Amino acid sequence: TLMNWMLTDTALDLSNWLQLEDIYSKVYLLKCARWAEKIFPTERGKPRSKTKKYGLGGLLLVLLILLIWFPLVIFSITSSFYRSNPPKEINIEIKLGDYLPIYQMTAQNRHLIPFTLGDYNRLRSAIYSSKIKSTVNDNARAFLRRFHPNDILCANFFATSFNIWELNQPIRDTLVNNLQTNITVPVQFTYTITHNSPDEDTSESQHMPTIIRGQNTVDIELKDKEIRKSLIDILNKTFDAQKPREFKIYNLMPRFLRVKAKGKPKDIKVFNKIFPAEYYAHITMSLNETKSISNSSEVWWEMTEDRTEFKVTPS
Repeated sequence: TLMNWMLTDTALDLSNWLQLEDIYSKVYLLKCARWAEKIFPTERGKPRSKTKKYGLGGLLLVLLILLIWFPLVIFSITSSFYRSNPPKEINIEIKLGDYLPIYQMTAQNRHLIPFTLGDYNRLRSAIYSSKIKSTVNDNARAFLRRFHPNDILCANFFATSFNIWELNQPIRDTLVNNLQTNITVPVQFTYTITHNSPDEDTSESQHMPTIIRGQNTVDIELKDKEIRKSLIDILNKTFDAQKPREFKIYNLMPRFLRVKAKGKPKDIKVFNKIFPAEYYAHITMSLNETKSISNSSEVWWEMTEDRTEFKVTPS
């Protein structure tokens, strides 16, 4: 409109020219409306059919809902635009019954090792199994494609617990009595994962960590006679000096966990379907004792993960 006024010989000033253009545009719209009424005549005073009302109105309503809802879904799925938020610290704890933990350890800094591209590709190859349906393998690889290599961490823990195991005689007697009777004794594996809060920027989130916890419990039942006997011998100090003071707990420690920005960590079900017998690691707990200068003894536990054929660790 401004260029038309500049390039056209006219006696009108700019304001009058704009008014003239406005009149032209309104007249053009009226002519279009009259043309549409002529081509598609509609009887006056006749109600619109429900088909047209619900069809056109419903379509526009769905479109409006999608315009509002779709960005929210995208933000939710992408989880803050796929910003990596790796754990800063992982603590694990093993408790025997409802008593003091027998093993505690923390992994942080260099003990939380991110995967490289080569590690990522080896993991993709390792999850393939010819004994499993192709749909399960495809689902596992599709799940893995949602993550970058540096989104996957391997946590390494020292075998030796950092706390000394102290158990007074009354509690020791109670635990031995539970093992000698039909009482089920639970073994709890608890993990605590700490990372930056996903709701804060990098500078502030360091002061507001998010802590999420999970737990896996395996019961020592009456049928587990070998485990019960080993524990009773250790607690009563009636073990054979030539044999190691240890007992084994099956399917205790999860080898894979999916840690979301919020909520509890979850097992990776597609991985569990591929190697159900190896998804949870078998743990061997060994008791160690040393004499100090004052002739007092210090007792601590060591945890060892049983090795399996399936092994994918970062390089």
